Amino acid sequence: MTTVADSREALRQLPDREPLLRVRGLCKYFPIRGKGILGKVVATVRAVDDMNFDLQPGETLGLVGESGSGKTTAARCILRALSPTAGDVHFRQADGTSVNLATLPERSLKALGPDDFSGSVFFVESPDDGGRHRRRAAGDSPPGSAS
Repeated sequence: MTTVADSREALRQLPDREPLLRVRGLCKYFPIRGKGILGKVVATVRAVDDMNFDLQPGETLGLVGESGSGKTTAARCILRALSPTAGDVHFRQADGTSVNLATLPERSLKALGPDDFSGSVFFVESPDDGGRHRRRAAGDSPPGSAS
């Protein structure tokens, strides 16, 4: 089993040049539809509009704002609970490669079980191998491997 200390050590070994998470131009818009059979879009709510930040290994990020300012919507877009309208969410994996989570197909993200929260929240499957080899985020060992 991978420990929190193992995860932190893996993070420390990543090159410091690139952030662990880079968010650029993140937007999430919700259409407001009119009444009637056609349900035309009559307005748009801009819940998140052009959010940008970098998160380095070992850093903690807090989103602060008024009620209704888009904090939860931004987090849901980053974690892919919602698909962003626009923008990039680049996550650097343990092997140093970067994956744009904003454009990654949903079938490439797999949820973890409760025993797997020692630093990572999801798996990223390599799109070029059809998902046969899964890489764990934040440098943790794959499930079932010896630690």
